[in-house]
Amino acid sequence: MQTLQQKASEWSGVKQEDAFIIDEVNLFQKLGLQTFINLSTDFYTRVYDDQEEWFRSIFADSTKEDAI
Repeated sequence: MQTLQQKASEWSGVKQEDAFIIDEVNLFQKLGLQTFINLSTDFYTRVYDDQEEWFRSIFADSTKEDAI
């Protein structure tokens, strides 16, 4: 029986050993604050614009600006 990691590797085409290399990199230092602000802004914009009420309800306790 395959592990979840093995399935993820097979389905994504990324070798398991390559997938964990990211743990050795500080992405915040590498990509910078603005990249994380952009990612967060894009993500929460999509969340709050989502047409699925059940999905938006997960984030109902905060505003989009607070979430970002």
